[in-house]
Amino acid sequence: CLHGNDRAALTSAFVLSFFPLLYFFVFLYYTDIISTFFVLLTYLLALQGKNWSSAAAGSFAVLCRQTNIVWVGFSAAVAILDFFLLILSAVARGIKGLLFFC
Repeated sequence: CLHGNDRAALTSAFVLSFFPLLYFFVFLYYTDIISTFFVLLTYLLALQGKNWSSAAAGSFAVLCRQTNIVWVGFSAAVAILDFFLLILSAVARGIKGLLFFC
């Protein structure tokens, strides 16, 4: 029968053997789930045209992991492209009422 210290040592050996990166870099992986959630929420809100909400979710994503700035930038580019396509379609139809800056 294993005692408390033996069991902890065996568990550490198992984790080190099968998940070596997780053992040494566990402090990096605890933000994976929340980071992915906020990145996907940012993209979803950008696709729905909810730009302020998308910016807030993107801010939380960047606060979780700074490398998420790449995905937040992608979502911002999607929102900007969608806005410009709306403007171009309004100009093509000759409707200036949709252009709020004219």
